[in-house]
Amino acid sequence: MASLPVDRIQAVRIVEGPFRQPFGLVELRVESAAYGLTASESTVLFPLLRRWEVLPFLRAFLPEYAVEANLIPLPRRARRRYALRTDLLGFAMAGASLLLWLQFPMGFLGFGLPLAAALLGLWQYRDAGWAVIGGSLVLRWRTLSRVTAIVPRRRVQMAEIIRSPLQRRSGLATFVVRVTSGASGQAFALRHLDGRDAAALLTWIGEQSRKVAATGTAVSEDTRAS
Repeated sequence: MASLPVDRIQAVRIVEGPFRQPFGLVELRVESAAYGLTASESTVLFPLLRRWEVLPFLRAFLPEYAVEANLIPLPRRARRRYALRTDLLGFAMAGASLLLWLQFPMGFLGFGLPLAAALLGLWQYRDAGWAVIGGSLVLRWRTLSRVTAIVPRRRVQMAEIIRSPLQRRSGLATFVVRVTSGASGQAFALRHLDGRDAAALLTWIGEQSRKVAATGTAVSEDTRAS
């Protein structure tokens, strides 16, 4: 921590890998803004930390990020979007396995990939959520690792809502916040939350930008055909 100015920290990430999570182990990372000749970067504070140790550590050294949150889960209608997205990948991989099967007898094992992909999607849906605690936004999502991001509202550089046509039809949206500027800036995205919740979060962040307009915080809504 001595080489990283605390006032340059923009967000904290708690990363739980699939093999560490069952044992209650996490990786603690911070996102820092550029200072001096140093570009904005993501830094590992602790590569291996017990989950129960995170909050006491944050209270002692980074109290602005020491929040306990009961996350608001995603709406039930988002479950299908998560399962379908990963299932499409699984079917593509199964198609590749079919080609391999013609060459290698064990290629038939790839036919189980769509089911595995759908289960991963449901796992991602179950873990995703968000909360607003005081002046901080908490987002949680999963790719393979489960990631919890803690972002003080005053640190947000940009926020936007992205809606694809399918999301619009389901009343869902992707909410994105960026905490550091520039090409190397770090952005966090939560997919398929309720569109009204996404709009409320955008308004909440916009209130901060109106209070401190000099920070240049930007809020926007985008429509994409993906």
